[in-house]
Amino acid sequence: MVLIEYPERYAILRLPATSTIPAWAEQGAFMSVTRTPHLNLPPKIFKFEDLSGYSPLIS
Repeated sequence: MVLIEYPERYAILRLPATSTIPAWAEQGAFMSVTRTPHLNLPPKIFKFEDLSGYSPLIS
């Protein structure tokens, strides 16, 4: 399998359940928001920044 790397940089954040989606999160070619009442995690906010995105090359 051959992977291609997207040129954009990505971030993963956990926000409080009542937060609105930040305006900057809706810019760019890729966006994903997941909200669930069943997530049983401690209320700590975490963040991962400057991530790369990959996709399989389909020929």
